[in-house]
Amino acid sequence: MFTHPKLVLREAKIYTLYKSWESKNMKKKWIKYRKDISKVIEVGSDLDMSSRIYDYINAGAIIINLLVSILYTFAEIRDRFGFGFVWIERATVIFFTIDYLLRILTAGELYNELTEAHAIKKYALSFTG
Repeated sequence: MFTHPKLVLREAKIYTLYKSWESKNMKKKWIKYRKDISKVIEVGSDLDMSSRIYDYINAGAIIINLLVSILYTFAEIRDRFGFGFVWIERATVIFFTIDYLLRILTAGELYNELTEAHAIKKYALSFTG
């Protein structure tokens, strides 16, 4: 079947406009999600309940990880609870990895005067990153 070149060009322009609109829309959504995630994972205020809960979970994971790591050094405790300690440590390390990835992805909110790539680099090389 033969399609007229002008019709193909018109369809291509419509498709390009749609993709451009979709891309801008997705970027707006990503910026909103990034802002929301950043509010939760950054150390929050007393007024933001989700941020406080996340802070408590994060602090709890750190304490549990340290406690398990210390207890694992004792042979009698390791023999009895070693398998469970290994799984607890794995779970907390996975949590810390996800936390770090979220912080990398939301670095643009911390350094909003920089480009996304520079914000990620600055966060990754900072004391807190």
